Amino acid sequence: MTTPKVHTHISVDGKDYIDTNHMSVEWFNMVGRDEISLTIDKVCSEEATTPNGRTEANKLVLRFRGVTQDIGLVMNATNIKRLARIAGSSKTDDWVGVEITLNLEIDKLFGGGKGDTLRIKQAPLNPTGGLK
Repeated sequence: MTTPKVHTHISVDGKDYIDTNHMSVEWFNMVGRDEISLTIDKVCSEEATTPNGRTEANKLVLRFRGVTQDIGLVMNATNIKRLARIAGSSKTDDWVGVEITLNLEIDKLFGGGKGDTLRIKQAPLNPTGGLK
C-alpha cells in the first residue's frame, strides 16, 4: 500500500512567486503592443521561476540589445525550434545578432487547457516595433 502524498497548506503573497527577471504573458500585456521586434544580444543559462513558483536551474534565456529593463526570455521547446529555423542553426552562438519578433499566440498550456503564450517569429524586414 502506498502512502498518500500530503500537501501542506501555505499562506504567502502570490506576487512573491512572479519571476520579474524574465518575460511573461503578463509582462507582454503591460508593454501594450501586439508585437515587439528585438535583436538577440546573448544567450545564457539561468535559473527561472515557473508560474507555480518552482525554481528551475539551467534554463536557456535570451537577452536583447537596447532593452533598458534587465529582462530576458526563457526559451521553451517551441521557441527553440522556431529560433533555430529563423537563424538557420540550432547552435546558440549563431543566434546572437538575429532579429526576432515576439507576439502572443493561443496554444496548449503546460498542465492542460489553452491560453496565451509568448512566441518567437521571423522579424519583418524593416522592424519598427522595438522596445526601449
